[in-house]
Parts: sequence; structure tokens; C-alpha cells
Amino acid sequence: MSDPDELRDFYSDAPAVHLYALVDLELPWWPLSRWYRRGDAVVGLISDTPGLLLTAYAVSTRDPAGSIALLAELVPSLPSGLLLTGPTGMVAACTARRPVAWSGPHHRYELVDRPVVEHGHTAEVDALGPADLADLVALYASEPGAAFFLPSMLDDATFVGVRQDGVLVAAAGTHLISASRRLAAIGAVYVRPSARGSGLGAAVTSGVIARLDRRVDTIGLNVAADNTPAITIYERLGFRRVLDYDEVQLA
Repeated sequence: MSDPDELRDFYSDAPAVHLYALVDLELPWWPLSRWYRRGDAVVGLISDTPGLLLTAYAVSTRDPAGSIALLAELVPSLPSGLLLTGPTGMVAACTARRPVAWSGPHHRYELVDRPVVEHGHTAEVDALGPADLADLVALYASEPGAAFFLPSMLDDATFVGVRQDGVLVAAAGTHLISASRRLAAIGAVYVRPSARGSGLGAAVTSGVIARLDRRVDTIGLNVAADNTPAITIYERLGFRRVLDYDEVQLA
């Protein structure tokens, strides 16, 4: 694919489902990434640095089976450690081609009921910025792999956190924001195990939504299908499930 506008039209009929793809079509991602299309089957190999793949995107609302098949053709040549996101059923297609490090079903949610959030727990959280990077790194390092975080995410001015006795015990922010598309994906939501069960997950999620108010129209997030506590929080805050999908990391 050489025309991002063609893919924008392809994905814009379901922006909450394709939050990540729509942002990947913008700068700086598009010039560094590669996209393939066969009919209504589409796969994107996403990069933010020349020669370094970050993820593969095969989520499809038009031709899930075709997108899985197209991705399966690419899988043997993809680098180890790459994260793949695609339609339900992708796991079997990938494992038939090469070993995987891990895999699992996930859900994507869209915020559809803002008033629920407006009466949430936003007063309990503090805004976080680049000066808080060391505290955030320490928080996420307490349980490696539990939340995806990059320091560059702090540039979007959406991160919030809760401290107890001066120690950061909960945080959340955004994985991405598109000003032109007016959409955002909440991510890096994490609460230390010792602080769980006291509403801090809802507090930091509500805090992020409050910081996004008036900046975007569409807010989504991802969650593992077996993460029942997080799903309960998100649904209580007004999120609705819009997609079931698989994640796979290649061995």
C-alpha cells in the first residue's frame, strides 16, 4: 500500500475498533511502516524507527479470515519478539507457521457513557509528567509485562497517578492520541498488588478521561479477556465492548 488515505477510508467506518490503525497512518508512523492489502484483507507492519518493527496489525471488520491468511503468509519472515494483533482465530494460524512466546484473547472497549466517568474518582489523582518518569518506571518495573509503557507517552499530557506515603502506587495514561482524528487509546493502567481492591484502578482511569475531555471524541482501551477485575471497572465507568481479538508474541 502506498496511499494512507485509502486505508483511512477503510478504517474510518469503525474508529473505536481501529484506534491504533488510524494513528499508525499518520506521522511519524506511516513513512516507516509497511502495509499490505488483498481485497478487504489488510495487514500493517508498524515501525517508528527505520528497520525496527514494533508490531503487526491485522484487525479487520471487513475480512477477518482473509486478514488472518495474509498475516500467516508474512509470519515466517517476521522478527522474534514481535507482537501481533489480529482477528479471533489468529493464534492457530500463527502457531501453524512458527512457535510463539505467548498468546491470548483480548477485548477492545469504547467509552460510550461519559456522565458515569464525570462522577468518578478524579479528585484522588495527581497529574504526572516528565518529571515523574523515574517513579513511573519504578511502578511498572514492580510487575514486568503487566502494563505497556514508553516514556514518550508522557508527551501527551494525559498521565495521572496516586501516591501513598510518597510512593506512586497507581497510574494510567494514553498509548496514543490523534488530534486530527479526535481519538485516544487509554493504556498503561496499573495498580501495585498491595494497593488493589481500593478503587484506584477506577480512580486513575477516570483521571485520564478527565484530562482527555474536549480533546477527543472517541476513547478506547484494550484489556485481556481473563482480566475480570479490570473489565468490571471499565464497564462500570461506561465502556462498551466493541471488538474481540487475539494477541500473539512470536518466539
